[in-house]
Amino acid sequence: MYIFIFLAFLSSAYAQIIVSGTCGNETINTDTDFFNMTALATWQEVQRITNQLEVGQCSSITPRQRTNTNNTSSDMLIIREVVNGTARYLNGSVSAYLNKKITVNFTGVVIYLRVLITDSTNYALVYGCRDVANNTKAVYGWKLSRSTTLSSSDLATVNAAVDGTDLQNLPWTTVSHSGESCKVNSAVTSKMSILLSILAAIFAMVK
Repeated sequence: MYIFIFLAFLSSAYAQIIVSGTCGNETINTDTDFFNMTALATWQEVQRITNQLEVGQCSSITPRQRTNTNNTSSDMLIIREVVNGTARYLNGSVSAYLNKKITVNFTGVVIYLRVLITDSTNYALVYGCRDVANNTKAVYGWKLSRSTTLSSSDLATVNAAVDGTDLQNLPWTTVSHSGESCKVNSAVTSKMSILLSILAAIFAMVK
């Protein structure tokens, strides 16, 4: 049984679950990685482990390939959520692949991500880990769907995959996708990547 504590970041909304152990020592079966799941489709968050990155609702995760200025390509992982009526984007740059594990840097927060189980079209369970200090690690988890819900059979499949991992016995938060939760009051907030700023400038020049 894992002993976990909540670390507050700025406020209770920015909480992160920490467990004992280090990343990489888990006995976890990895199914695939984000960039092999249904042609870079957007996945809706149904439930997640509380983490310091996300504070909103109506959340989704999208893997995306981008073309750099030198004609090389690189991969990104984009989390979109709605916070108090404002769309908020967290853009993670993917820097490494190893045994179906990807390393994603969300503006200084580096997380190792694995897709534990997926059928590539309806459901996915994603596990994330980040070493902290003193033989402890931050643990992340997402239950994803191509729609905003999981069928009872798909949820049962995902929950069965949770057993035996760091995610077992940890509290999950249900992500709301109601009309009110997803309503956006036109503004787009902080933590947008430099990439989006550059794209906006390019579009403005084209006009």
